[in-house]
Order: sequence, then C-alpha cells, then structure tokens
Amino acid sequence: VIPFHGAITESMTLTKRLHARVGYDDINEFFWDKVSMQKMLRSEPTFHGAASAYARYRHFLRTSSAVKHRDGRLAAVFQKTFREHVGWGMVFCNFHRMFTFLSVCFHLLVVHAFAGFSHPHLFFSAGLTAAACNLTLEIHCLFIHEQELLWNRAVSAVRASVAMGLIASSVLVAGGYLSAEAYCLGCAPYLMLSFTEICGEYVTGKPKSKSDLIGKQSRGDLAVD
Repeated sequence: VIPFHGAITESMTLTKRLHARVGYDDINEFFWDKVSMQKMLRSEPTFHGAASAYARYRHFLRTSSAVKHRDGRLAAVFQKTFREHVGWGMVFCNFHRMFTFLSVCFHLLVVHAFAGFSHPHLFFSAGLTAAACNLTLEIHCLFIHEQELLWNRAVSAVRASVAMGLIASSVLVAGGYLSAEAYCLGCAPYLMLSFTEICGEYVTGKPKSKSDLIGKQSRGDLAVD
C-alpha cells in the first residue's frame, strides 16, 4: 500500500489541475489492463532461482521509489483513465436519475396544489421538467465533458434535440398558439419514457463497456474543473 500511496501523493503535489492528476480511480483501473501490468514486470529478479511474475512485481515496487528520474518511478507508470471535475454539474451527471425524479415529483405536487384533479391533463406537463433535466444532462456530457453518458454521441444529440423541442413548444402554449391540453397530452409519452429510465430501464440502450461511462477513457485534459 505504501508505494501506491506515495505515487498518489507525488501526483497530487504536481502543479497540474485536478482532472489531470492521477488518483485512486486511475490506479484501480490500471490493474484491469494486462498491457499496463506488464510495465511493472520489466525487471528480472530471481527468487530461489525462478523469475516469477510476483517476484518481478515486488522488485519493481521496492526499487521504483529509490529511482531519481521520474520516468522510472511508480508514479510515471499510471495514466489518467478517469475524469474528475469539481462542480455541481458532475454531481448532476452522476445522480441524474435522482435529480430528475425529485424535480418531476415537485412539479406534480405543484400541479396538485394549484389545479388538483379538476384538470388531470396538467399532470402530464411534468414531462417539461423531465425534458429540462435531460437536456441539461446531455448538454453537460456532450459539450463540457465532450463524452457520451450511456449512449453514443448521435443518440445523445437526438435526445437533446427532442428535449429542446418539447421545451420550445411550451413557448407556443404561453403565446396561445397551442392549447395546454394538447401540449400536456404530447408530453405524456416523454414523461412515461423518463419514468422508465428513472427505474433503470433504458430504451435507447444500456452501457456496453467501460468506454460508455462518463469519466472513463479520457480524450485529453479539459480546460475545466
């Protein structure tokens, strides 16, 4: 544990921005890759006459901390594989289902408080809130993190366009060009789809590999924290 703690400490003391520093997430994912592990097995010590992989691994950990040039140190072996950004946007992306669920529930409570069940179609207007949450999610993933969340970029762009269209249609309702009842009924399918995704069933596809998850397989340092 001590060598890895030293590597993280060395990375955190560098004059790099937070998302460019190697953290525990990067070290954990390092051991998932066989090619990366070979970097620790380059030395050739003998242990009772046999050069075992474990002996070479132990030898590397013991000697890397004594190396003066950084290229031979343990900290130089690890690379960024996980993006870390400080901000509410990252929290929203990681917990977007909970944020969407609470926002939609608040919308439904407001409708119940001011309209009640005398205008039941107004409850479907909660699709507008769900669209706002989904649009925020897709824009943050595509233009800030520049990486898809659960879908490819094309699907994310389509989802953002649909949400934007639903939000733009509310302007027509406010201007009197579209009836509120027709708009709410149009929001019903979108609201049902959002509730389905909140429950964990993604119609547009689930993550297929680690490259589909936000934060992994970084494509270069970003100029944001």
